[in-house]
Amino acid sequence: MLTNSFSLAVCGQGAVTPNGIGVHSLFQSDPWPLQKIVSLRNPDKTFPVYSINLKEEHWKRWQQEPRLRRASPLSFFMMEAAHQALASESDVSRKKIGLVAAFNTGCISYSRRFFQGVLEQGQRFASPALFPETVFNSPLSHVAAVLGVKGACYSIVGDHTAWVTAIQIAKTWLQTCGKETMEKVLVLGAEELDPIACEAYHLAGWFKKGWVPTEGAGAFLLKRASVSDKICITQIHEGYSYRNHQQAKQQAKTLFEKCLPHHKTLTSAQRNWFNPIETACCKNLQILTQSYAYCGEGFTASAAWHSLRAIRQSHESTSLFQPIWGLNQQISALEFSMNCDRLENASSQSR
Repeated sequence: MLTNSFSLAVCGQGAVTPNGIGVHSLFQSDPWPLQKIVSLRNPDKTFPVYSINLKEEHWKRWQQEPRLRRASPLSFFMMEAAHQALASESDVSRKKIGLVAAFNTGCISYSRRFFQGVLEQGQRFASPALFPETVFNSPLSHVAAVLGVKGACYSIVGDHTAWVTAIQIAKTWLQTCGKETMEKVLVLGAEELDPIACEAYHLAGWFKKGWVPTEGAGAFLLKRASVSDKICITQIHEGYSYRNHQQAKQQAKTLFEKCLPHHKTLTSAQRNWFNPIETACCKNLQILTQSYAYCGEGFTASAAWHSLRAIRQSHESTSLFQPIWGLNQQISALEFSMNCDRLENASSQSR
């Protein structure tokens, strides 16, 4: 039987952001550099974005990998974040590490290029070299092959809350698989930008109020928690689905009833329609001030970044409640602790 008291320890971290390479890029207060993407429908119109420059020297390392010759930007972001999180893992230990990736649009740039070729040249002349990169699991398969990770490999698609679902999958694997087959799970949240995605965001009205789409990746390397572990995920709250704004308010209220007196909360709904809902839910709670720069909306990538920031904000003998606001379909939350054993017991007793 799977128990809710089973905790996960975060033993590795990684991040790629438009503000830099590495987790440290998330903790600066200066605004991130803003770029523009030209509209496909109107060349005179541009969309503000936070994007990553893959022409920088740092990326040559991955661009020279034979397997990544035609890989999408998403693959490079995931590769770098995974490399950081696995820095202390040996070739032997990587054989017992599973992989779970979550993203919203996937490797959209290659999908668009391939199907554009189908439309313009016909099925017979569409590039067969591009087709493998349109498969949603291809970026994660690149990560596994290049970094020598031999465990189970799984990709899921969704909004911000797919990051939480990916962590839940990792938890299930670690609970049900013996240590002889799986000792750790690497969870990745990633996103890439493309003009066609920006057109969709524009049609949805998401660019209002300074909303900015972004790309990049974040990573957690997770294992079964022990008493000695200091950075732990003690609870996972998912499955709070909604169909409209009114339902979202009700589900958010239900979710925040899980927030206990000893919790502190890290807000994350910036420049989107969840901001007033989050403000109302946090009205009587202990809120940790976010002094870091706005990181845009990268769906699972930005959800991963918020989780990395939550770890930095956690304090010993304190439990942190981090809401994850999915713009499309669901609301979720994670609970972090810097003192896994003591707080897990207190949390279970309160429930």
